[in-house]
Amino acid sequence: VRISGEVYNPNLIFYNPTVNFKEYITLGGGLTSNADLSNAFVSYSNGTSKKTRVILGIFQKHPKILPGCEIIIPFKSDNREKNKLSLSERLAIYSLISTSLTTLALVITRL
Repeated sequence: VRISGEVYNPNLIFYNPTVNFKEYITLGGGLTSNADLSNAFVSYSNGTSKKTRVILGIFQKHPKILPGCEIIIPFKSDNREKNKLSLSERLAIYSLISTSLTTLALVITRL
């Protein structure tokens, strides 16, 4: 089983049916600080691949490890800065909300 990507010791490890996904990562030296475990996937020797699934936003279900497969841990992209709204965008949203609420209150009082 080959372990590659964001692990400290990318390596080739002998297949052991009793070792699970996370134990193989530990055998590969563990995850780096840039590792994105939620998007990890396993590439099988027949050409197919399976991605780690997140269930209910909490639980991770990792793919089954078979002989000859490769576990790939991708790099975590930092999208936090991209997703932040600027000050002018936030002010525009707040003013839209306050205008809508004021209009709604005015309509309700006129009924």
